[in-house]
Amino acid sequence: MATYTVNPAAVRRTTELIDSRQYVLDSDWGKVQPRADAQNAYLEKHSWEEYAACRTALIACVYRASEWRHKDIEIAAHDLLQHLDQVTGWRGAPLARLRSVSSEMGAGMARVVVDVMLKPEILDPQGKAVHGALPRLGFEGVTDVRQGKRFELELDGDATPERLERVRALAETLLSNPVIEDFSVRVDNERQR
Repeated sequence: MATYTVNPAAVRRTTELIDSRQYVLDSDWGKVQPRADAQNAYLEKHSWEEYAACRTALIACVYRASEWRHKDIEIAAHDLLQHLDQVTGWRGAPLARLRSVSSEMGAGMARVVVDVMLKPEILDPQGKAVHGALPRLGFEGVTDVRQGKRFELELDGDATPERLERVRALAETLLSNPVIEDFSVRVDNERQR
């Protein structure tokens, strides 16, 4: 089985790029992502280490590492995103950066919320820990706590039934682990414009 670890050289290189303000905050990755032939041509002239040090898509890295349970990589990418936000002076979440640009351009948007929860039959140690701490903090009357994840997706345009079906597919393949988690998808009507 393949194993994955944090590449310290890539983290250092990415930090250097951020510090020297060599980054793109807003782009359509599908349009700017290097094609396979361009990546292969690069590898013919450079080492794998050089390749690894120059290819960084931080938001995707955080989500993908989380999906595949590579916690060290997820944390390293998250820390780099925090550093990027510090350098740029941005105070919102990475997706909020994209939202603000779309708003400035006048694009209609909808917010779709995906809530992911462990299935009822799966033990929830974090929920149990929170539940156990509540009485010590003076909160009485809570009979159970379940911990989950919430994703807010900004769509350019309306949340049509077809687009919601695509979000459900995204939730099933990337945002949740269907073996142990359930998810729900809903449109945040306050954000639909």
